[in-house]
Amino acid sequence: MSMNNLIKISKLAKELGISKVTLYNWKNKGKVEFVKSPTGRNHVTREVYNSLLNILGPFCSLAI
Repeated sequence: MSMNNLIKISKLAKELGISKVTLYNWKNKGKVEFVKSPTGRNHVTREVYNSLLNILGPFCSLAI
């Protein structure tokens, strides 16, 4: 998988206005899937990133 297709967990958390801990909790509950980069860091695919922004983005921005 290309690194261009991987998004950092911190970027997704910032875009959604939530903490990285929340994303890790969602991962542990099977709600979101992480991918390990070649360097061993957790990322999400661009597809997961776009899906979460489309689904949760409007709701998260209301809470800010």
